[in-house]
Amino acid sequence: MVIGSGKTIAYMAPLINRLKDEEEQLGVITRFKKPRALVILPSRDLANQVLSVAKLFSHVVKIRIVAAIGGKKKRFIKEALTKPVDVLIATPDSLLKLKQQDRISFSDVSHLVLDEADSLFDQSFEDTTFNLLKMMKIREVKPKNYSDMREGAQVTVVSATITNRMLTSLTEKIPNIKKITSKQLHKILPNVEQKFIKVIAEHKAELLLKVLEGYSNTYSIVFCNSVPSCDWTARFLESCGIPVVKLHAGINAM
Repeated sequence: MVIGSGKTIAYMAPLINRLKDEEEQLGVITRFKKPRALVILPSRDLANQVLSVAKLFSHVVKIRIVAAIGGKKKRFIKEALTKPVDVLIATPDSLLKLKQQDRISFSDVSHLVLDEADSLFDQSFEDTTFNLLKMMKIREVKPKNYSDMREGAQVTVVSATITNRMLTSLTEKIPNIKKITSKQLHKILPNVEQKFIKVIAEHKAELLLKVLEGYSNTYSIVFCNSVPSCDWTARFLESCGIPVVKLHAGINAM
């Protein structure tokens, strides 16, 4: 799915529907410190965006949705978790800390969503993501009835891009995972102009500088494929007199 295509609603609507079905069919109740669904995202901004969409449902359906992310006061998160939570939205580090501090339990989790999974399974977050997966019971078979839905968590992996690295990691940890993709996956958007330039490694920095100088009157975003590359590129551009704001998982990761 492409950015802005409504993928949050695509997984959030059926997730909430399943939670309500569990209540009606199995008499499931939400218990203190035991969320029934988890949504994990790589950054606090994305978590807040998903929370705002999810809240649209909570105004109509009686369901409690809370975000536990870095940047919020500990007292605020602590108070939010003093009542039962149906859906907990969190970043990997924040969720891991809550678990290690015994402030939440994964025993009642029946649905786990990994949103922006290409980031959650890159080098910055992969270890934390898999540590969290190891702490949960993952559903291994397709449920035949509502009772089977309580046997471990159903994992939904959502991403606008699917890398070979991510697929390999997922199939190793969750062998029975099924891939569902859009026909438009990895296709060029018709309204976006793209140019590809072949360049040898030692000339990349020089060419990048030349390109950015051509856009000196506007703002630009430079994507790097690793944290060290991001750090190096930021230092290089700053040394060339270009103001830079650096952002990667190692900076305020929570």
